Amino acid sequence: MLDDAYDWVVNDIQQNFYPYLEKNRISELTNRDARIFEVFFHERRRQLAALSSPSMYFEIMGRIENWTVSQIHTIELGRKIKADVFLAAILTELSKVYENLKSPLDAIEVKNVSPKEKIKAHVVLQGVLKFEDIEHLASAIQFQFENNIWVIFVTFDEKHILAHKDRLLEVCALHCCKPDYAKDYARDLTREKPPIQYYQDISPRTVDQEKFLQTTIQTLGIAKNVPPQQSPTTPTSNQH
Repeated sequence: MLDDAYDWVVNDIQQNFYPYLEKNRISELTNRDARIFEVFFHERRRQLAALSSPSMYFEIMGRIENWTVSQIHTIELGRKIKADVFLAAILTELSKVYENLKSPLDAIEVKNVSPKEKIKAHVVLQGVLKFEDIEHLASAIQFQFENNIWVIFVTFDEKHILAHKDRLLEVCALHCCKPDYAKDYARDLTREKPPIQYYQDISPRTVDQEKFLQTTIQTLGIAKNVPPQQSPTTPTSNQH
């Protein structure tokens, strides 16, 4: 997905950069031209939305937009930069963005997990609706509790996953964040008890937490020494 997103963004900018500047009668750029790119990148995002592109596409486009505008602002007063020079700089920065996003992925060891249907059902109950997201999140949750080690689910998808991260943490004890914050999450989790012990210590447990706990006992065969609560509390967001 990263490779596809990078190729699409590079090709799109290459094809549309010059025509857009020509349309606005611009051959050289100054520090007063930042707002020109507001419309340019808005059009790029509109096309991505029309294509229902994955969030990775938007992430790369957003990063290069931020860089482009910041570079325009740093042009010295009275100085002009030719369009072809600036385009070359954008493409160079895009390659850096790609490498920065790719480098953590190179170190990943792939683990194949077939998530249980009952685990997936709990993911759905937290508001996640896309099939592939349900599969991936349930796999992460199952791996976490089967191995009793913390898992950090990294994603750029704010709309379909990160919007539900609080509920995923509260009920499923799964931490979700953007890749930028993964190291910080990992550092903080070294101070926590392992996932099973962490969940055992939640008291009182909400109705949803109790149901999730019983699912881990029944489907994953873990935490069998934790008795069910007699009177689960109503859902709340302050249990973690």
